Amino acid sequence: MSEQKRVPPKPVSPPESHYSINNAHQMVGKTVASVEVGHGKQLPKVHQGELIVIHFTDGTSLAINTGSNAANISDKPQEFHTDFILEWFS
Repeated sequence: MSEQKRVPPKPVSPPESHYSINNAHQMVGKTVASVEVGHGKQLPKVHQGELIVIHFTDGTSLAINTGSNAANISDKPQEFHTDFILEWFS
C-alpha cells in the first residue's frame, strides 16, 4: 500500500487589495535566519492569538499575528472571520 503525498491547500480566491497578507510576497528570495513562535501579547477583551516572527538574513523581520471579528458576531456565527496580520520590520 503506497502512502499518498499530502499537498498544501490552495487559495480559492485572491485577498482584497487592502489586506496585509498581500505583503507576504516580499518574502520571495529572502533567506530565513530564525523563527520565533508563541502567543502574542494578550490584550483586554481580545481573543488569544498565535504569533510567528520570521527573521531574515538581510536584517528584516516579518511578524504574523492572528486577528478576528469574534466580538462582533454574537448572533451571526456565519459572519465570523479570521485573518493574518502581517507586519514588516527593518
